[in-house]
Amino acid sequence: MKLSDSIPGARKFTWAEALFLRKWAFHAYPADDVVENIIKIALVLQMIRNFYDKRIYVHSWYRPDAYNQFVHGAPFSAHRSGLAVDFHVDGYTCKDVRSYLEPRLEQFGIRMEDKTMNWVHIDARDPGPQGRLFQRGI
Repeated sequence: MKLSDSIPGARKFTWAEALFLRKWAFHAYPADDVVENIIKIALVLQMIRNFYDKRIYVHSWYRPDAYNQFVHGAPFSAHRSGLAVDFHVDGYTCKDVRSYLEPRLEQFGIRMEDKTMNWVHIDARDPGPQGRLFQRGI
């Protein structure tokens, strides 16, 4: 894979976006199982992109363990396996995007963090005890 390549099934998202470690200013190169997870969540991002027809800015996607610790991510973060992404949609508030996503969480097969931030966190983990709308750290 080349960093400039689109992620399969998600033509508006590149490997560079998924693998960029912003605070370290370089790209990670994950194992094959993480690549599959990145593709899975990229398909959801593409559906969101198709709905809004606006650019999606990725804040954080794949985080290797050392990087996740460096940025003080949750110890069991779905970012560590490529199953989570933090983003915002150009021209929309994160509250608007969360309102759009909340009734579609099951349909899209995702969970979403229920917290006011300047990004939206989604992941493709199983719902767990808090369901598909969860509090940070769970």
